[in-house]
Amino acid sequence: HRDTGHTDCPGQKLYDQLAKIREDLSGGKISSPNISYSSNSNLAYNSNTTSTYNMLSLPDEKMTKYFQIFDRVGEQKLLEAMLKIEKMLETNYRKDVSELKSYIVAYFKQKDNYNISNRTADKKIKVKLSYPENLDFITLTDGLADYKIEKYNGKLLVNGEEKENFSISNGIRPYVEITSWDRTPVWDREKIYKDNKFRGEIFIYLKNDKFVVVNNLPLEDYLKGLGEISNSENTVKAEAILISARTYALWYIEKDRKFPGELYDASDDPDIFQKYIGYDLELRSPNLNKILDNTKGVVLTYNGELIKPWYFSSSTGKTLSFYEYCLKNNNSQNYCETEKSKYPFLNSKDDPGGIGKTQSGHGVGMSGTGATYFSSKGWTSSMILKYFYDGIQVK
Repeated sequence: HRDTGHTDCPGQKLYDQLAKIREDLSGGKISSPNISYSSNSNLAYNSNTTSTYNMLSLPDEKMTKYFQIFDRVGEQKLLEAMLKIEKMLETNYRKDVSELKSYIVAYFKQKDNYNISNRTADKKIKVKLSYPENLDFITLTDGLADYKIEKYNGKLLVNGEEKENFSISNGIRPYVEITSWDRTPVWDREKIYKDNKFRGEIFIYLKNDKFVVVNNLPLEDYLKGLGEISNSENTVKAEAILISARTYALWYIEKDRKFPGELYDASDDPDIFQKYIGYDLELRSPNLNKILDNTKGVVLTYNGELIKPWYFSSSTGKTLSFYEYCLKNNNSQNYCETEKSKYPFLNSKDDPGGIGKTQSGHGVGMSGTGATYFSSKGWTSSMILKYFYDGIQVK
């Protein structure tokens, strides 16, 4: 490709390898590069040997010295340096700067082996579903029997029988289908997906004479039904978003109550919690399912404690600290000073991916546009997470 190294497509994946490729070509070491794909979909280049870090082959002695320096510098300062490096390379390519970037990325990659754990194996989450309030009945099936639920004298009438509440779990199929609820996506002209199927249990009761429909299911199954990102999203960004989403949900299972006094932990409404669609989304998201399986149990912590990670769609080039957000929402300075101690990892960050864009979301923590930008520059998911959340661990 004649524009390799000068365009964002398709040469962007070669940026980190260009210096080494040029060196080997000029030295007559290779006639054509040996290109392979690493697990995070970044191109990995090797001229003769297999790299320990599954990326650019770097001199072992030099790499060791760099890594010793990086250990002393610390991750946060390295990531701040990476931001400056990206800005420099965008305006003027320099071999030494590109090489330094490669060493820093290699440093993070060798620390980034996520270990699948049982951290969330036994965790379940109860999600309130946005069943239409204007419907005065519910029909659903587990594949073995059909049920019709109506309101009667402040109670449920289930197939003609009065009940205080009703529960049904998946039977011969991996889901329960709420047949009275059709949420077919506008693009689905063949009506394959009604987005009304849910793994686990459906629990129904009345509150203020309105149906409350709750989906109780394993946390990892819940994550596969999340609609926070699309199946076509690049792997690194998706990994960062999904690890954050897992941590956010787990926070409200273990640490805090989003809905005190209610019989559920979460909502499917993205304006209140996280966008949850259910089993039909899982069926059409094989790439996201694989990412979730490969990072099962991986969460974000600060000083060993689970955090509540804030994330949103788009900034205008800079994210807000928690303190700035708190003041912006008309809280007193004293209150914000006290509350910010709970979020030492939420500081304002430069967000090049948001430059020229309109803010969408609360503006605190990791931005989707920022995750897109940094992943396009070859950053790993943990680099992105550690950049936006100061001092955290990903494990």
